[in-house]
Amino acid sequence: MKKALVCLLLAAVCFAACSCALIRSSSYTVAIITGPAGVSDRSAAQGVYRGLNAYCESHGVSLKEYTASADTTESVAAQIKDAAKHGAKLMVFAGENMGAYADIAAEEYSFDVLTFDCETQEKNMRTHSVLFSVEQAAFMAGYAAAAEGYTSLGFVGGKRTPKTVTYFNAFVRGADWYAAENGATDITLRCWFSDQSAPSKELEDAALSIFNGGVQIICVCGDGIYRSLNYAANVAKKPLIGCGLNQAGFSERYITTAASEYQLAAENALESYFKSGGWDAQHAGVTQVLDIHTDMVGLPNDFGSYRLKNFTKDSYETFYARIKYGTLGIDISATYPLHTGITVTVMPDGLQTENK
Repeated sequence: MKKALVCLLLAAVCFAACSCALIRSSSYTVAIITGPAGVSDRSAAQGVYRGLNAYCESHGVSLKEYTASADTTESVAAQIKDAAKHGAKLMVFAGENMGAYADIAAEEYSFDVLTFDCETQEKNMRTHSVLFSVEQAAFMAGYAAAAEGYTSLGFVGGKRTPKTVTYFNAFVRGADWYAAENGATDITLRCWFSDQSAPSKELEDAALSIFNGGVQIICVCGDGIYRSLNYAANVAKKPLIGCGLNQAGFSERYITTAASEYQLAAENALESYFKSGGWDAQHAGVTQVLDIHTDMVGLPNDFGSYRLKNFTKDSYETFYARIKYGTLGIDISATYPLHTGITVTVMPDGLQTENK
């Protein structure tokens, strides 16, 4: 009888412990919603996922990726519904095109929302957004390309969006600022928005034609087009500059990246969220903009990521400090006129025009 009672007590304790663990897991589940490319498309989602995974693994928090089968509202909404059904407490969206989907989550469900590179229209106690001052990173990349000694620059974008246009404008201004400071008059830049969001043979051929037309280096900006540009760079044996996620690990063709610190930003966001048991007053309904003053944008200068030679790490760090501490002479976050020290050609958008 005594043995039976002990067994019953042990079973009750085990059941209670398991129940608490299940409740805890359900209460602290993080779900990241992605488009068909998932978290392996060299985009914001991949960088954010790394940060989420690092935090969740070290803190015993459950994490699941929900990948839409198609880039449609119906498909993404189905993944949101599935995440909600499985007890998600915090829903994460990453990428410029994910804002509308984050709105669905914020409006139709009761869980909390975290976004990167996009915002929810409805800002309340359950939402928090993180943006990056990408113009600062792109400005540095343009300056670095010119300082490295390249005189024929290229910029290839995917879809023409406010973000890709910001990258382009800042990249141009960076190269122009170098020309103004150093009296360079022979720098040219050719820009083309491919209107593509996936790799293709047509995109490879178009990028290769840009290299063959005399462009020495291309800055690549746009989800889904990296593989095609990398193919063209390998054939032409020319370098590339990435945007957003550090592209150094993807290919040695990338000599630098106008990078945003997605992984660290994601880890920091989860740290704040779980420490407070939700979004606190500093985060709830707030869009946080991370910039050079918090060391969250720039050119990665760790071993293997910084492959510039003439524009040395010391030179870059000095330039970085000039921007960070306001001694450069301009405010990169504001609109300012070009010195017209470089010649810029913007090609018509789209594959059909480029291939003619």
